[in-house]
Amino acid sequence: MRKKVSKLQSSERILNLLEKERSRQNIPVGLKLRISIILEGIAGRSNYKTARIYQTTYPTINKWRNRWKEHYDSIIAIETLGPKGDGIAATDLELFRYIKDVLADKPRPGKPCVLTIAQKQQIVALASEDPEEYDIPFEDWTYEMLAIVAKARGIVENISAGYVGALLKKTN
Repeated sequence: MRKKVSKLQSSERILNLLEKERSRQNIPVGLKLRISIILEGIAGRSNYKTARIYQTTYPTINKWRNRWKEHYDSIIAIETLGPKGDGIAATDLELFRYIKDVLADKPRPGKPCVLTIAQKQQIVALASEDPEEYDIPFEDWTYEMLAIVAKARGIVENISAGYVGALLKKTN
């Protein structure tokens, strides 16, 4: 026996706003997928069918639909009472900002960055210098050599070659 699919709730305004945002060209792919998952739920499409359409997993669909259900009352409150709760309805921009926050990833565990902005800038500056100035017989820096020189010059206490590479890729 099949389980009956329960539609996600939405006002007409929220539905139109989600459809409009999903059709934008410069929306991040992850957000577009999450909006699509919610829109499919509003249309009454099952989690399994939605997972097949968007080539993702059932737990992913379930996670975002449950998040929508948890926050739906507050989304409606923002829509009708405004972000300050003063009775002035939210603009589309304010409403979508809140929906975007609901559909954003929660912070993940992990070690926070321990390098300061100044240290990162010094490593980037070091990468733009000539390795031969540091008696290194290479024409171009390797991430490993940058890490070694950054430690030797006292820029950082410890840094991996992989992190140096990631840092330089972010700055380009």
